[in-house]
Amino acid sequence: MSCRWVLCAALAMNALPVLADPFSIVHTGTVSTSAIPGINAGQTYTIRLVFDNGGASSVGQAWNGAHLRCAIWTFNTAANVVFTQNLVSDPPSAAVGSATTNGAGVLATNFSNVSNTGVTAANYTVSGTALVAPVNHFANSMNGILYDTGFAREVRDISGGVQMAAAGWGNPLPFAGNCAGLILAAALVNPQSIPSLSQWAVIALSSLLAMAGVAGLRRRSGLKI
Repeated sequence: MSCRWVLCAALAMNALPVLADPFSIVHTGTVSTSAIPGINAGQTYTIRLVFDNGGASSVGQAWNGAHLRCAIWTFNTAANVVFTQNLVSDPPSAAVGSATTNGAGVLATNFSNVSNTGVTAANYTVSGTALVAPVNHFANSMNGILYDTGFAREVRDISGGVQMAAAGWGNPLPFAGNCAGLILAAALVNPQSIPSLSQWAVIALSSLLAMAGVAGLRRRSGLKI
């Protein structure tokens, strides 16, 4: 057993497929007025944007409009109204900018606009209230944020629209779940970066090197171990 063989084996182990995750970022705002029953003025809402660029890490990443998978709006302090839109079958009408992270996985830049108009009932789910298609929703600096029956009923944000600056959003975290019929879960991918040893690969390499050392001693001294 040669050390070169041991190293190659360890690197091969480290090059096995790893889990690639969809990631999501979340913003919390406050509803100022609402014409949609069940969505309460003066209470909080959150919008979660889910995206996937095929990467397994949130460190030093960039996600653009083509990577968006889902938009989840949750309304009220009790989080009892949830609107979820599949952005794969019905991509955003507008997706401006990108979400990027630095070397620590901290959100550095964000989309400035993620909006969709004319969303049909086939591309969203809703619980806690009844919405009448088409639905329109806007994550940008303009009010309002959610409409149904075209633009007949409106929900507005107390700050004048969804605040899209990165500082107003959480850092990307792994996301798995069902988004309006779209199953979002980790997938196996092969990393494209320069190979490096993971913790388990280091342990395996140490064990294999020890075995190689024992074999060498047996050959040299005839010891039976």
